[in-house]
Amino acid sequence: MGLAGAMIYRNNGDRTFSFIEHHTIGLGSQAGEAASLHNDRRPDLITMGALSESVAVLANRTPR
Repeated sequence: MGLAGAMIYRNNGDRTFSFIEHHTIGLGSQAGEAASLHNDRRPDLITMGALSESVAVLANRTPR
């Protein structure tokens, strides 16, 4: 198992997506969840890496 990554895409509103950025999120990532962590009704991403025993939080930084 190698490093896992999360690729972030933006919805263009016309059934297409644009690549925004790539994040390394741990070794042997096993789980991920989208939830609003700041009660702003925008989804943030939480992942858990089983082999690295790590948690990554990717906060949603899109403009309102």
